[in-house]
Parts: sequence; structure tokens; C-alpha cells
Amino acid sequence: MIRRILSEEANKKIIYLGDGAGDYCPSLLLREGDHVLPRKDFPVWDLISNNPNLIKSKIHEWSDGFDLEEALLSTIQEIVAKG
Repeated sequence: MIRRILSEEANKKIIYLGDGAGDYCPSLLLREGDHVLPRKDFPVWDLISNNPNLIKSKIHEWSDGFDLEEALLSTIQEIVAKG
């Protein structure tokens, strides 16, 4: 699924949000310029933290709804600012 999205949306930036171990493999497919938002202290965060060099996208951690809102809004602002 993520491969299809990336191929169809080649010129768009992707923001991928997850917390489970199943979100790790899709995170590895993200490109430089994309963003991954792993939930801190959950399986995907642990996997990313163990080897962050495998992730090409920018990593924005979050732990609760307030953190998520802040991370998501700042990520969107960053994407819009870069055009």
C-alpha cells in the first residue's frame, strides 16, 4: 500500500503516523523530505530508536494527543514553508 502511495504521489510529501510494530516497515520506505510520527514508547518508536539511520524521512516523536497535535501542526507548517 505505501509503495503505491509513494509511486502515485511522487511529488508530494508524506506524513506517516503510527505506533505499532507494523508501522515500522512502511516507515523504512519513506523518502528524504517525508515525515514519520512514531508514538514514543510504543513498538514503532522502539524499532526506530534502535537504528534511526535506517529512516530517511524526518522523525517527529509524540506521546499524547497534545504532543501529536503540536508535532502534526509543526510538520505541516514546515512542509508548507518549504513549498
